[in-house]
Amino acid sequence: MTPRPDWDPGWNLAFHAAFPMFPLPLMIPGRSATRSHDPLTSSRVVFIGLFSSTILYVVAFWFIHPTGGVPEYAALIIALGIAMHIALDRVVSRAMAAPVDEATLVPVFRTAGFIGVGLAMAVELIAIVTTFFGAPFWVIVLGAAISFSGLLRVAPSQRVFRWCDDLLHAQGKATRMTEAWRRLLTDPPPPAPPPPPPAPAP
Repeated sequence: MTPRPDWDPGWNLAFHAAFPMFPLPLMIPGRSATRSHDPLTSSRVVFIGLFSSTILYVVAFWFIHPTGGVPEYAALIIALGIAMHIALDRVVSRAMAAPVDEATLVPVFRTAGFIGVGLAMAVELIAIVTTFFGAPFWVIVLGAAISFSGLLRVAPSQRVFRWCDDLLHAQGKATRMTEAWRRLLTDPPPPAPPPPPPAPAP
């Protein structure tokens, strides 16, 4: 496995931010300063919440799902899952690798990624809706697994960054997603221009 680059704060920080537990925050030096997280950690906190929600849906419907069911609904969920992955490949991934200049790579990546979130989560939500029309409980589990796999395709991880780098390289572009994120997290922002001098009094 490729080691995590030094500039990447890692998923552990995002887990601590998503699930703060007392007295754990007191044991982390500078914990209070991490409340305003860097852009990468903030994005990962959102994805951790989405990953968790897929599991919570399954747990909740374990207690309330109807008995029996119509297993044919599984074919609908599988078809939606295939369509979702095709859309992620043909639309979302190409949108992530569309910019030419490095400055727009990260904003476009995040925008396209959350479009991918909508596509991924729609599969599980439709699986849940079908439960009220007679789908068995395991259809929800199937929908959750498909949504989980879709979220992994667009999550802000090093694996996805390298995947975007491969797409950029295949298009003959010199820009790289990993380098854009590194600069965002390690390079200081440009100094703000000084305010204009006050106008002389008449």
